[in-house]
Amino acid sequence: MTPESIAQRVVDARDRHPAWGARKLAAWLAQRGLDGTPSPSTINRILHRYDLIDASASRAATAFARFERARANELWQMDL
Repeated sequence: MTPESIAQRVVDARDRHPAWGARKLAAWLAQRGLDGTPSPSTINRILHRYDLIDASASRAATAFARFERARANELWQMDL
């Protein structure tokens, strides 16, 4: 189990940056010299434990969809 002092640092970082996920929080904490920075998966578990991850937001986050087609010129895109 993660020590409470480290879990509290994770919670404080999440409060400061509510849109950040576990990977970004792990990197941010490591850059600031937190001894024993937890892995992103551990940070994710801490965020779930403290109910800091909204299930509806997780469902709404979808993977990036690439605009790829099987043949050339099947899709045209215009920037205005």
